[in-house]
Amino acid sequence: MASPRRMGPRDSEASHAMLDAAERVLREEGHAALSSRRVAEVAGLKQQLVYYYFRSMDDLVLATFRRRAERALAHL
Repeated sequence: MASPRRMGPRDSEASHAMLDAAERVLREEGHAALSSRRVAEVAGLKQQLVYYYFRSMDDLVLATFRRRAERALAHL
């Protein structure tokens, strides 16, 4: 049985930078432009770090959505 994959901490500066970058790409360029390469480029990080902090691009999109929803709920 394979050992669980090591993941980066969700509350780190790099993780927040990737969430900010994903949100920016989605807002300015649309879903079709969202890729690990583009997120890393906008965040100023290496592409491999995207998959260190998020298991997949779907996981990154969900985390971005959750963070926006939590902020919107707090605002209400």
